[in-house]
Amino acid sequence: MRYLSLLLFSSFFLFSCTPSPHTSTEQKNSEIDLAKEPILPVFLSSNNKAHGLDLWKEKDAISFQLQLFFGGKERVNSSIIMDTDFSHIKMEDQEGKVSVFKNDTAYMLYEGKTNGSTRFDLLTWPYFMSFPFKMGAPGTKLEANGEIVFDEKRYPSHKLSFGDEIGDAPDDWYKILQDPASKLVKGLVYIVTFSREQAEAEKSPNGIIYKKYIDVEGAQIASEWEFWKMSEGSFNQKVGYALLSNIQFISTTEKDFAITEDAVIDPKPE
Repeated sequence: MRYLSLLLFSSFFLFSCTPSPHTSTEQKNSEIDLAKEPILPVFLSSNNKAHGLDLWKEKDAISFQLQLFFGGKERVNSSIIMDTDFSHIKMEDQEGKVSVFKNDTAYMLYEGKTNGSTRFDLLTWPYFMSFPFKMGAPGTKLEANGEIVFDEKRYPSHKLSFGDEIGDAPDDWYKILQDPASKLVKGLVYIVTFSREQAEAEKSPNGIIYKKYIDVEGAQIASEWEFWKMSEGSFNQKVGYALLSNIQFISTTEKDFAITEDAVIDPKPE
């Protein structure tokens, strides 16, 4: 699930981000198909242990409050409930507007424009939050990517890509920075292929840094994020940030994701 495209592309004036940060010589390594490989690579294994993947899988759902800012303005202020397997997601903003994702469909339980932005919000921000727990999902592939520099520190990185017909934009990729001490995900460099070819998208990657982690019943979850503009291969300018609060594991039922009769479907981007 990689619905990072719509907002980042349509809001390009907010962060038109460029190539991967201070990437040194890119190591050539055999690609690992995580859907078929029975033995996890060391990178993924250490990530899963550091973040508490086993605990995450034991939990039914998680809830949190998300505040998101770009260009000095609040973009999102919503409460979010999501199943840990990403099958059901619910957002409710400060005005009481509710949107729900289930059965691969995004529903608006209020009157509004069906331009894909609701679907984008439902899938993008929860995906960013849960990214460290999703790297071994079926159809994902990993390969070593050398080192990436952020804030004068070097971080080992791996490139995550996807098999054909995985998600809405299978040509997207992520370069994952891993903290060498904690083994937590430090940040991401990624491309947006919505409405453009991969080669064109690779001229303007985006950057996100997970600035702060908190322990939630043994799982390490990023509670502060930074979005960065990239320039000449480096993190150049912070253009946005996110704050997560009231993060807690919960139990849910189908009623938590109920759809009203007058709900409107917000379609997938074409």
